[in-house]
Amino acid sequence: MVEAIVAAGEQHRRRVSTATLNLVGEQERRVSTATLNLVGEQERRVSTATLNLVDEQERRVSTATLNLVGEQEGRVSTATLNVVGEQERRVSTATLNLVGE
Repeated sequence: MVEAIVAAGEQHRRRVSTATLNLVGEQERRVSTATLNLVGEQERRVSTATLNLVDEQERRVSTATLNLVGEQEGRVSTATLNVVGEQERRVSTATLNLVGE
């Protein structure tokens, strides 16, 4: 009878011990999975933010380049018109002087 009680007690302890280990293992697995998911999510956000920043910088550089090119074209166009206008004025003045002369 005593041996049966001792055996039953050992069986109970073994089951509790196994259940406890399983529970700890399950918790560790969940924490590990959650940690990996969190790290993965953070890496994804950092990656997305980096790509967005690169895109934004590229867009700004592209816009600035276009603006600069447009500004240069505007200046060249204005300078060309001024030169043409000046030449026309000189030709007109010389023609009038010649006719008057």
